Amino acid sequence: MTIGAVAGGLLAGFFVGKGLVPVIMKSLGDMVEYSTVPANPLIFIGAAIFSLVTVFISTGHPARMAARVSPIEALRYTEGARRAKKESTL
Repeated sequence: MTIGAVAGGLLAGFFVGKGLVPVIMKSLGDMVEYSTVPANPLIFIGAAIFSLVTVFISTGHPARMAARVSPIEALRYTEGARRAKKESTL
């Protein structure tokens, strides 16, 4: 799931950038000389690696905590969380 989201984000960022950069450059007029938007594969590879490393670091601690809980304890905890909805009397 993470790899698909990273790939989708990279593609969306590329196409949004490809569409917005010419508009922004045109609005700046003579202030900036502009030809094309470069698409260097190293930028995409670096962004993908950075995103994947960030996801794995951020999910590591919660996954280790969840792995320490026995399935029986997890079921007890979720069963206690469910409460019957009180009917209101008006």
